[in-house]
Amino acid sequence: MACTALVGYHTLYYVPSGATPSTSTHLVGKTGEEGIRLTRDVLIQEITADELGPEAIVDGVYQGANMEMEFVLEEVNVESVQALMHPFQTNAAGTSVEAGHVGVTGTLASGRAGTLFALPVANTPAANQDTGGSLDGYGRIFQGINIGPVVETLDTTPRFIPIRFRCYPYPLYASPSTLVYWEWAAALKVAGTAT
Repeated sequence: MACTALVGYHTLYYVPSGATPSTSTHLVGKTGEEGIRLTRDVLIQEITADELGPEAIVDGVYQGANMEMEFVLEEVNVESVQALMHPFQTNAAGTSVEAGHVGVTGTLASGRAGTLFALPVANTPAANQDTGGSLDGYGRIFQGINIGPVVETLDTTPRFIPIRFRCYPYPLYASPSTLVYWEWAAALKVAGTAT
C-alpha cells in the first residue's frame, strides 16, 4: 500500500454524475490544513516456487490497483456537499438529493460516480506541492464516490465532515485510451468550459 499526502488547504468542487460542471453550484468546501490523504493499494498475483521454501514469493503479476482519498471538509456548502455525501440518493441529473432515502439497491457505483476537483489554495504548501507541468497550481481531478460513513451534525457547532472517497479509473482527458486515477486539473475544466 502506498500513501501520499496532498498537504495543506484545498478547495473542493464536486460534480455529481449527470450534472453540468459549474464553479458556482458545485463548491463543496475546503479541507483543513492536513489536506488530502491518497492511498493506493497495489494488487499483485504472487508467484511462488519451492526452491526457496514452500511459500517463497519469487515474482508477481501486476493486476491493477485500488485508490481511495480521505479528507475532512470544513466551511462546507450545505447543498453541494449533500450530493458528495449521498451519491445513491442524488437524482440522475445531479440536481436534487433525498438524503433520507435508501436509494435503489443494485445500482452500479460507476454509474453514480461524480467528478471531484481538488484545487490547492494559493500560498499554501499544497499550492507549492501540486506542480503538474504546464498546469502548475491547478490541482487534480478524480472520479468516484463517497464510501465512508456519513457523519452529520444537527446542531449549531462548526461542521467538520470526514469523507472517504473511492476513486475509479477513467479515461485521461487528453488521451482517452489511457486510464488514470487522477489527472492535473486546468481551471477551465472546473468551470466546465474546456473543449
